[in-house]
Amino acid sequence: MVRYFKELIWKEFYLVRQFAISPSDYRVSAISNNEILKRIFLLIAIELPIMFVIILITASIEELTSLDLGDHKLEKIYKESPIFFILSGVVLAPIFEEFFFRFFITFRFAFYFTLPLRLVYNYLGIARKIQLFNMRKTWKKTFPYIFYLSVVAFGLVHITNFEGYRSYLWAIPLLTLPQLVIGVFLGYTRIRYGFRWSILFHALHNGILLVPALAFEG
Repeated sequence: MVRYFKELIWKEFYLVRQFAISPSDYRVSAISNNEILKRIFLLIAIELPIMFVIILITASIEELTSLDLGDHKLEKIYKESPIFFILSGVVLAPIFEEFFFRFFITFRFAFYFTLPLRLVYNYLGIARKIQLFNMRKTWKKTFPYIFYLSVVAFGLVHITNFEGYRSYLWAIPLLTLPQLVIGVFLGYTRIRYGFRWSILFHALHNGILLVPALAFEG
């Protein structure tokens, strides 16, 4: 059983690794919800140890370099309302952040958003098949840049959680590294399995990190 579980983890890790090296926009088809859910838990089993190591390293560097970043936004939210702390982290943030950063990074939605341009093409008499072919070809080439742009944007937004980040702009890559890593995993989930599954992954990830902190403080 343990060997089988290890094989599943390594297989999923290999798929994520390949995606991170060369992001591609295609969704896994002919797969049940139960199978996707199993893969979500496998992804969590992969990313959490990576995340804990990164957090430990970044915290050590922060300590060695005497970074004074002030209060963290989450600390303030927790002090004001522990319930809202959990609600925002496990429900609101996954929904809004997944929508804003990852909902639109598929060819399907890019195709719809270019409707005005395609209407112009049609008016000029350019064949729709040619348009679609060119769009798919262009999207395939530019998708890795679009994907990592969303990852970087996701990471940079979280830098504002630190009050004193403006005094340590050089440390932004370090401070956002956890979000950059989870951004790749969430992006992989959104592309391969669908938007609702990236929300679930995001919610589970935040819940695993935040709920124990709340219980410990309680």
